[in-house]
Amino acid sequence: LETTEKAALVHGGKRSLSYIYEAAPETLSLLGQMQPGDLSGMRGVRFAIRCDSPTIVAFAMMEKNGARYQTAFYVPANAWQNVAFDFDEMQPATDAPDADGALDLDEIQGYAISDIAGLWMQAGMGQEGDRLMLLDDFHFTSQRARADVVAHNVSTHKSGVFIIDDFSSPLVRWMPALLELQPLKLGIADARVKIAGEGEDRALVMPYTRAKNQVSALLRYLEDTKIPASDALELGLQSAQDGVFLVSLREKDGSRYEQSVELKKDEWKNVSLTLGEFKIADDSKDENSKLDLGQITELAVGDIMPLLPEALGKGPMTGDNVLKLRAVQFVKKP
Repeated sequence: LETTEKAALVHGGKRSLSYIYEAAPETLSLLGQMQPGDLSGMRGVRFAIRCDSPTIVAFAMMEKNGARYQTAFYVPANAWQNVAFDFDEMQPATDAPDADGALDLDEIQGYAISDIAGLWMQAGMGQEGDRLMLLDDFHFTSQRARADVVAHNVSTHKSGVFIIDDFSSPLVRWMPALLELQPLKLGIADARVKIAGEGEDRALVMPYTRAKNQVSALLRYLEDTKIPASDALELGLQSAQDGVFLVSLREKDGSRYEQSVELKKDEWKNVSLTLGEFKIADDSKDENSKLDLGQITELAVGDIMPLLPEALGKGPMTGDNVLKLRAVQFVKKP
């Protein structure tokens, strides 16, 4: 851990904080500050971050009573990412709950920025080893960190609708993933994912290349999200090419439940997937063979065209594609 004045490694000003660490399965590496003082009156945080490998980064704030609030976002490789979010976007951690359910800024014991790629990393997938993280322009703000919005809709529940992501925030809270089948590897993809559009048309955009025996997907970590009683999962999808996509929900025990969606080239499709119609994956086992909302830890949307028999003729199996995702929410029917 050191500061650097190398122009290529500085975002703004004269120097940045440089952190070299080792990435490994089931391992978290973090930068933290303890006893930061009274943060009363602060409403959010801004900073710039850069990593030399694509990864998922979490920002967490810990209270003196042991409670922890956090949010996570994707960082592509070798590109500065401007991060800005308000404290009311952070969620309480399930393994460190808070009795009053509210972040108390006058009780903050410390905060940390961590590379959490180890939660998904598998040995032999080629993403282990030394990494470099750079941090610059870090500051708390008494104003809204996100001047683009007045209110936030991150995992809110109103009128029977529980929003997972309406993409009003410029932060990408989904992980682009690449699953290779021969040999079997799952890793974080280095995709130039972005959020684009205005209002209800705001969407997460992921460009990628279809390749034989590979599945490109978007994953959303939900372990700290308490999903209320719901009947359906709703989301908007668009693909630049015809194709078949798999929507899956993963439980804590690793079991997966799935539904497929067919998309026509460049056409938006708003789908409502009845939760009772999700089927357990062929390679999964569950003690009750029933999807349990209280056990869901992950939501994924994957392009399975490269795995389908070519004779099905549902679209090109290889080549460039763009997947767009908007308005992801669980819904309780009246």
